Amino acid sequence: MLVLLSSIIKHTDKRIYLIVKHLLIILFFTFCYYLADRTFRDELTEKKEPFSLMDSFYFSLVTQTTVGYGSVRPTHKLTKYINILQLMSIYGVLVFDFYKI
Repeated sequence: MLVLLSSIIKHTDKRIYLIVKHLLIILFFTFCYYLADRTFRDELTEKKEPFSLMDSFYFSLVTQTTVGYGSVRPTHKLTKYINILQLMSIYGVLVFDFYKI
């Protein structure tokens, strides 16, 4: 399904392809944050409420746009590593897309 979606998008305008690619990255990392925060809880973070799906989406979107408000923060090391991975991947995608243009 994703292969079909990407082939359809590749034949459209490059800007739409870039927007859809970023949305897919945001959604992917949303689910990564959500699952990591709910799966790997420790004694320190059990006192805090785990990320809801909306919190995970908000955190992923704020990270992706490099705004970084700080209202939602990762509480576990794994979510911090996912955050680093998201930042590195988005910069890689941006460099690759600008190189192609």
